[in-house]
Amino acid sequence: MRSLLSADLYRLVRSKSLYVGMVCLALMEVWLMKNSAQGSRVVEGMEYQNFFSFTMFVPFGTAAFCGLFFGADLSHKTIRNKLICGHTKGQIYLSHTLVTALATVCFCAAPMGAGAGYGLLNGRIFTLSSEALLGYILCSLASSIAAGALAVLVAALFPNRSVGILVSLLAAFVLFCGAQILCNSLSQPETIPQFTQQTLGENVTIYVPDPNLPQVPNPDYATGAFRIILEFLWKFLPACQATQLTMATVESFGPLLLFSVLFFALVTLIGLSLFCQKNIQ
Repeated sequence: MRSLLSADLYRLVRSKSLYVGMVCLALMEVWLMKNSAQGSRVVEGMEYQNFFSFTMFVPFGTAAFCGLFFGADLSHKTIRNKLICGHTKGQIYLSHTLVTALATVCFCAAPMGAGAGYGLLNGRIFTLSSEALLGYILCSLASSIAAGALAVLVAALFPNRSVGILVSLLAAFVLFCGAQILCNSLSQPETIPQFTQQTLGENVTIYVPDPNLPQVPNPDYATGAFRIILEFLWKFLPACQATQLTMATVESFGPLLLFSVLFFALVTLIGLSLFCQKNIQ
């Protein structure tokens, strides 16, 4: 296992996809922070100026990296050589998982360094306490590494490198869109005001909320078991955690870290089981 991991680390430090991904994420971080200093956000801290928005895009970089890195082993028949040398499928999968976790840390460090440097040069500061800032950084790393485990699973199941990259990027996009849907569902108010009809001129009718009327239940507000499921997914899925980090609305860091570890462990176990059953030609 040690020699296998050393070989993968040797490939990692020489991987062009790693450095290209780091540069792209750093540039995107600076661009997002540059466009965030508008309106009321000018006087807010860097945490509210898209500093942690990189967590929403790291899964896309990790998906492309895993497809190129892991896919090369499958397409070039390198895995077969590793098996001939006595390494097991489980060792190969775990080695790729650990290397991807290290690459993900690099993908997070690059935009954090670029964003902090850009913000400080423009006179921006963090308004969070040191403990809260550390919590945001740790949660960002944990959620990104958890998303990387999913990218490893997808890349390991598709021998065609192009197909693996496409499926992995599609999975990241679906989770990204799902996080936005969950955010909108959970942000719905429990009650909404009643509206009254008003006529303005000829054939112009508008509806305005009437403060004199009692509010009524919101039909879009999730309740019961359905809301419990939505709240669990909101904390469990890495894309949902990334949305919370981007908006800087995290109230407790412990649950997010725990759910990231659980997601990483669950996806790794599933990927390990499926890869060990995979017939490698």
